[in-house]
Amino acid sequence: MPKITTSEDFWNHVTREGSCWIWAGYIDKYGYGRHKAGYAHRFAYELHTGKMIREGRQIDHLCHHRACINPAHLRSVTNKQNGENRKGPNKNNTSGVLGVNWNKRHQKWRAQFKHNRRDIYVGMYDDLAEAEKAIKAARNKVFTCNTRDRKKDYGEAA
Repeated sequence: MPKITTSEDFWNHVTREGSCWIWAGYIDKYGYGRHKAGYAHRFAYELHTGKMIREGRQIDHLCHHRACINPAHLRSVTNKQNGENRKGPNKNNTSGVLGVNWNKRHQKWRAQFKHNRRDIYVGMYDDLAEAEKAIKAARNKVFTCNTRDRKKDYGEAA
């Protein structure tokens, strides 16, 4: 890991990819930039805002690029809020749409998501586009931090 002694040394370990500022030092197996003081994105957030990250809070990457340390792409959130801003569907998803899967029994697209550890059933749909529209609208009613559904572009690089 690079030895960081000043904030200038820290910023010398950054490359730019579009609007993302990518940590060019050590990247851990999860894709996060690391340096002697800890996680690079957490250090960048605290350096930029001048505030310590409160206990129990996480730093959410709005751009979904774990090595990005652009302070404009980082925000302090709870674990629940961080989960609301997921990049996309799981690998085993059959539709390519987060929260929508094919239901063989009913031969329809089933839309549902989790909120506060509870399944929120949105409905069954003949058309995938209709199911996607419905689940996005439902998530926007209850989620506070899902920039993905609100279409705000943060220069996703990964």
